[in-house]
Amino acid sequence: MPEDFDKPADTRGGDNQEEDPELHSARDLLVDQEYEVSDEFLERVRAKIERRTTVAQFSSFSWRVTGMVFVELFRFIGFVPQAIRGGDRWKSRKS
Repeated sequence: MPEDFDKPADTRGGDNQEEDPELHSARDLLVDQEYEVSDEFLERVRAKIERRTTVAQFSSFSWRVTGMVFVELFRFIGFVPQAIRGGDRWKSRKS
């Protein structure tokens, strides 16, 4: 448990105190470990993103097509009885 746990929050740390030297040295170590990412890695990540995007678009399209097929099927079923009777759904009715 930190020693300054019982101190008020404004004296425990923040902008008004100096930086911790251990934190500064740790930051320097991490900066030294920084290196450039290879092009192969970026290509693999980009390919995965594009693959997931393609699958998402395809599945969304497939879901919508199924709905459109059912709508057209029901419309077709609605036209069948009139076609059997010989009526035309689009003709204007005479009074």
